[in-house]
Amino acid sequence: MTVFACLLALATAGATQPAPPDAASVAASVVRALDAQLRGVIAFRLRYTFEERGPGHDKTAAVDSMRLLKDGELIAVRLLREVQNGKTVSATDLANDQAKVDKQLPTDDYRLPITPDALKEYQFAYSQAPCDACPAGSVQIAFTSLKRDTDHGDGIAVVDRATYRIVRLDFHPSALPAHADSGTIAMQFGAVLPDLWDVTETTQHYTGHMLVFTGWGHVVQTYDEYRRFASVEEGTKALAAAVP
Repeated sequence: MTVFACLLALATAGATQPAPPDAASVAASVVRALDAQLRGVIAFRLRYTFEERGPGHDKTAAVDSMRLLKDGELIAVRLLREVQNGKTVSATDLANDQAKVDKQLPTDDYRLPITPDALKEYQFAYSQAPCDACPAGSVQIAFTSLKRDTDHGDGIAVVDRATYRIVRLDFHPSALPAHADSGTIAMQFGAVLPDLWDVTETTQHYTGHMLVFTGWGHVVQTYDEYRRFASVEEGTKALAAAVP
């Protein structure tokens, strides 16, 4: 084969290779994969801890609960235990808090680009930021919120290129609460069931000030004990039988 023929063959081979998917397409594939796995009835345990430090305003709290999802939507919460400033709340107070939760279920802190309905509220691009902790074969997808409010924000999702699974997501709110100067949220993902890849831990850290005083708040949420059920009734029974 002549040199010209070799070059032509290489050029032709390169021209027929499909272009890599754009970042928005990767993000959409990730969300579709997450959403598909969340079909059905799923229960999990959520352990929440909160610590706040500031002049004359130190506070700690911990809440242990079971949660029930149907097709990815929260439908029930059972509070197992609450601790406020190192003291376990009474059974009466826990029952009162349970009644409030039954009346109005908690919502997510932020609208992250990991659900189908939130995707349209973000723009996506590949990020070239260095990432020593990123696993081999992963890509970084930078996302920017189109809505600049306290429910949305910007960040980077580390995605496994082969499986379209999120490994980690780092998020910064586009608008902060009053007196807050900075806020960072980090989410870790992993295999929680043989057929389910989901959040395993979320950490939130905030710093702020009031006049000349400064302070900070830190939240850790761990997710485990995932189980699937054939019906909502079975899942509800499991929540009722859970022990602290």
